[in-house]
Amino acid sequence: MTGCTELHISPLGDQALLLEPGEGFSPDQADDCLVVVQEAMQRTSARWLIFDLTRVVLIDRAYHEWLLRLHRLARLQHAGMLVAGMRPAVAWTLVQMLDEEPPYRSLRDIDEALQFIRGG
Repeated sequence: MTGCTELHISPLGDQALLLEPGEGFSPDQADDCLVVVQEAMQRTSARWLIFDLTRVVLIDRAYHEWLLRLHRLARLQHAGMLVAGMRPAVAWTLVQMLDEEPPYRSLRDIDEALQFIRGG
């Protein structure tokens, strides 16, 4: 798939996949990226997706919809989804934009996400 070149996917162990959007990532690539993520989940037997928001400086409704679609994909694969590294400005934007709490859990960083997965 060539439409998902800006989403880097890395196995982390603990049955987790790290998803890191590159600078050129756009929610417009969502369909292609969902296919790529699903294939990676099946190939690695992943039970967790960790979406790293560290480099994301702005989030809009389209980006949030992408995260919701990714969360639904995880649930369909009997997996969980965490986001890590959400900047305060991004969190504030979500608070202003949303009427309800997002279905995914947000943790400070990747290490904290892995600790959560391990039950610590």
